Amino acid sequence: MVWSTNRILGLAFAALIGLQGTAHAAIWHAFEFKDGDGWMVMTSDVVAGGAIGLRCLKGELNAVALPVPTNAKDPIKVFYEIDGTPFIGMWEIDGDRAVLKGDAAKAFGSQIQRMKSAMWYYVGDTPKSLATPGNLQETLDKLPSQCGDRAGS
Repeated sequence: MVWSTNRILGLAFAALIGLQGTAHAAIWHAFEFKDGDGWMVMTSDVVAGGAIGLRCLKGELNAVALPVPTNAKDPIKVFYEIDGTPFIGMWEIDGDRAVLKGDAAKAFGSQIQRMKSAMWYYVGDTPKSLATPGNLQETLDKLPSQCGDRAGS
């Protein structure tokens, strides 16, 4: 059974608040799916309500961002700025999340792995959320390599 996005986000929010005590602090969390078909690495901003990360499902790497605004049209613009460099991408809507697939997801994974200080991001017209590199690399290093080069590194 694959964990729901709400369950994963709930655990990430709880850990963020409990471990850091500050809402904008970014702790990256890894979740392996119970059926063994993949994993997810996410970070959340409890002030703005956003979450972003990477998902490996059945050998396919995806970048995932939430929330998707109500009544959003597919594809949706995802804006992110890593260490001051802005990016805009058209991501697919998959339920309550925006998803980037294939080589574009690997490129995004490489970008966040090179992050030095911060990434601001938002989906459509949602509030801007913050992620920091924190323990991202250590978290990725603990995961199985089902998606090959995982994040394009």
